[in-house]
This record gives sequence, C-alpha cells and structure tokens, in this order.
Amino acid sequence: MSKYKRDATARAFAAAGSPYQSARTLLLAGPDHSAAGLSALADLGLSAAARAPR
Repeated sequence: MSKYKRDATARAFAAAGSPYQSARTLLLAGPDHSAAGLSALADLGLSAAARAPR
C-alpha cells in the first residue's frame, strides 16, 4: 500500500472514531506522517514500540 493510501486510510479511521487505528496507520505511512502518528498515540496515553535490532 502506498503512503498516500495509508494517509487516506488514517483519515478514514479518524472519521470513523478509531483514533488508535488512525495513529498506527500514520506511523506506517512514513516519515512525512510519523510525527503526527506519534503525537496521536501520545494523546491516547500510548507510545510506539521500539524497533527490534536487525
């Protein structure tokens, strides 16, 4: 899925009243949207999990 589709999906989740799914989708949408996703998670009292080392 492209980052543009992920952004549209995040907006759809937000409109549907699913803030967690919206925030998570923003994180997946890439660096242009990750700050908004992290902020939305923080508003929910959550944080993103750390990436596992490769």
